[in-house]
Amino acid sequence: MKIIHTSDWHLGHQLYNYDRLDEHRYFIRQLAGIISRHSPDALIIAGDIFDQQSPSLAAQQLWVEALGELLEADPKVEIIAIAGNHDSGSRLAVHAPLLRKRLHIIGRDPEIITLGEPQTPTGVVAAIPYLPDFAFRRYLDEAEIDSEKDPVEAFYAMMAKKTRQAAGNCDIPRIAVSHIAVSGADTSSHPLRDFNFFAADRIAADFHYHALGHIHFPQSFLNNRVRYSGSPFPLSFDEPYHHSVSLVEVEPGEAGLSVETVGIEPLRRVVTLPKDKSAVEISGIQDLIDSVPREDEIYLRVKVETIGNVPESVNAALRNAFRDTNVRYCLAQAVAPPLHEDEKEERSPERSVSIDEMREINPLELADLHFRRKYARPIPPELRSLLDEILAGDQELSDK
Repeated sequence: MKIIHTSDWHLGHQLYNYDRLDEHRYFIRQLAGIISRHSPDALIIAGDIFDQQSPSLAAQQLWVEALGELLEADPKVEIIAIAGNHDSGSRLAVHAPLLRKRLHIIGRDPEIITLGEPQTPTGVVAAIPYLPDFAFRRYLDEAEIDSEKDPVEAFYAMMAKKTRQAAGNCDIPRIAVSHIAVSGADTSSHPLRDFNFFAADRIAADFHYHALGHIHFPQSFLNNRVRYSGSPFPLSFDEPYHHSVSLVEVEPGEAGLSVETVGIEPLRRVVTLPKDKSAVEISGIQDLIDSVPREDEIYLRVKVETIGNVPESVNAALRNAFRDTNVRYCLAQAVAPPLHEDEKEERSPERSVSIDEMREINPLELADLHFRRKYARPIPPELRSLLDEILAGDQELSDK
């Protein structure tokens, strides 16, 4: 059985208010070409189809157009798409009665899907949309709920059992697709907050392959049995790596499992300048501006060496320089300059200040503590002098 596994399209996504529908169309055309070349049995979309639970009409129209184009790319491919945490499961599920053969969209409740013809099935898929942590118990019987079994592990064991039953006596691949966070996953480019992480072996059960969505960086666990395909193009400046979809071949028995990444070329790259980990000094902004080719189709972030916010004059210079060009300027990010040797000597460890201490502490000392916490350095002499003047003036007013 051959699968193309993708996830986290985030249709309707905007990057610093720039519309990205043309980038999604560019990706969908590439995906249609991949389907046409490789002729998979199934295309699996593992959640976060949309960027918001109430997507724009343009994003919804693009989704419908994409489904038609992808189904036409190969006469036998079946599409299985599940809702992710960014999607409205109910909104996706409401269209289910209108769907044609070869198209399975799972919005709210898990389903078991048998692929292929009834007489010659090619595989069985446990399609599991995003579920809040408490919801796994909802699908377990009383004996499993009351036992000491972990409910998440029990849920996936139950779904695996259902895929075996659906397969009957046929020795065919059993697949799962979920939108869930796996512990140990690399989330450095896409931090997940307020989500529980589950060990890969807790959700693997005895599926031959488990297709995951949720984390944007492609990665595998348990010898590729559990895998994130990753997002098909960068959704932030922290995702400058190569994006792809996964081409998966699954065969029960000795043939086993093979996974290949098929690269997706982005219409626009995300670029941060300077390219190394340093930042440009304000005096060097014009030289940086002059070094950027105006014909490049990119999103641009500039790291500026400064303490505090980037001056508006710098932002204005960058905006004006790239107006009416292919370069989509997004932001200037403030980066604190490196510490001088004397500042390193003065640096003291952070300490917490109680409410009682705040009432008694000298305002300048309190400001210095806050500055050290935020910028890892003492207040510069010129700023300290300015604060002294302000405090002295305030004291004069109080004395009158």
